[in-house]
Amino acid sequence: MGEGEQGLATCGKPVYQGVQPCVGPTGKLPKQNEEAPRLPVCLRPPGPAEGERTDEMTERLVVLTKALSGGAAGDTRPVDWLERARAAEQLQEWDAAIALVSAHAECYSDDPDMHDNHLWHMDLLARADRIPELTERALTDSHARRRLNRSLRERGMEAALRVRAGDGDRGALYVLVRLMCETGRVQEAQKAVQDIGPDDQYAHEIVARGYRP
Repeated sequence: MGEGEQGLATCGKPVYQGVQPCVGPTGKLPKQNEEAPRLPVCLRPPGPAEGERTDEMTERLVVLTKALSGGAAGDTRPVDWLERARAAEQLQEWDAAIALVSAHAECYSDDPDMHDNHLWHMDLLARADRIPELTERALTDSHARRRLNRSLRERGMEAALRVRAGDGDRGALYVLVRLMCETGRVQEAQKAVQDIGPDDQYAHEIVARGYRP
């Protein structure tokens, strides 16, 4: 091994000639022109227990938050939940973002910030593809219902919208009819209204606007 060449010690760590020579299992240097015996590289020692493991995701959020706010990566000042939630959203760490936002959200709260956070929470659920959870919430939450219907439209899930409309969700009917009209299927939209909500005046108005050039 020439000067500056890298090798492996018995512990598996890189060494350089003149700094830490490789030795055999007896602790002696190999003779000249004698190849040192090949030894298995030591495995990395086991890490800390699960409960003691560093939360890498949180570290990433803090670093990104500092970067977004112009702070240095080594800044140890506490980061509030809103900064962390925005950073998680930017990283598409949906579970972290949802957990942070939902803890500060309330539907129809007297606090406008709490209400806005609730809308944010519903949006995060849709973007995280948590459609079953959003569907469950839609049973009692009008904001979840609206975000669910919009999400179904974005995914092109007309059949799901039709089912929801048939089950009495008027919002789903309106979204379905608008989609049909905007894609040049006005007659199909008209039939959907006749089948699902023949007495729904607003649905008929949507179809009527669809006939306009």
